[in-house]
Amino acid sequence: TGEEKTLGFVSNFNFNHSTGSQPIMGIDSVFPQEIALAGAPSMVQGSMTLYMLKGTDPIRMGIVPPVVDFGGTPNNYPIQAPSRYLHFRLYDRATNELVISIEFCKVSSWSVAVQARSVIQVQVGFIGKWASYGD
Repeated sequence: TGEEKTLGFVSNFNFNHSTGSQPIMGIDSVFPQEIALAGAPSMVQGSMTLYMLKGTDPIRMGIVPPVVDFGGTPNNYPIQAPSRYLHFRLYDRATNELVISIEFCKVSSWSVAVQARSVIQVQVGFIGKWASYGD
């Protein structure tokens, strides 16, 4: 819907930014002749541990799509609804400054663990188009 909402507190935020560079090899050489851009996929992949507020979960917060049963599917299996793009913004809790922004993400995997005192711990894997740092 376009609004920015707080999902919870993040720890263990890890990501890998692939630039899309690919070596171009020559004949009879063990070294690349050139390292070309856009020769491979350019993307951001990562994971994070998200501690969500009590009474929420990843589906209700809109970061993962629900599993829906449309009825009449082959073998009556439920269907995973298509996910939408997300824009993750990670802020420093002490200064409220933007640390990193991952644009056009989709959640690739997730798992939930309920900790003591009903704290919801969510492991989220994601794939995004690009990252930007700071404001």
